[in-house]
Amino acid sequence: MPKFYKLDYRLLNPLGEEVDSSAGGNPMAFVEGDGTMVPGLEAAVLGKLAGDEFEVKIGPEKAYGFPSAHWSELWRRICLWRTSTASRSV
Repeated sequence: MPKFYKLDYRLLNPLGEEVDSSAGGNPMAFVEGDGTMVPGLEAAVLGKLAGDEFEVKIGPEKAYGFPSAHWSELWRRICLWRTSTASRSV
């Protein structure tokens, strides 16, 4: 039977800077094997018990994959569009 997990977390970039956290919000939740969690994190929580604290480093091959020039450029354009749209609506 698949297990249900809820995790409080801090996500750090390679420089050690916090880029996301569940602090002040809801924990991350997923069902084991449902395909909604990156494989590296799902593998890291297997066998953990409620209250366990652990640290895990997940490389791109076990997460969302390696960055590509195409997606980086698309993201840059989306950010520019959001910035210009936000400045017009003020």
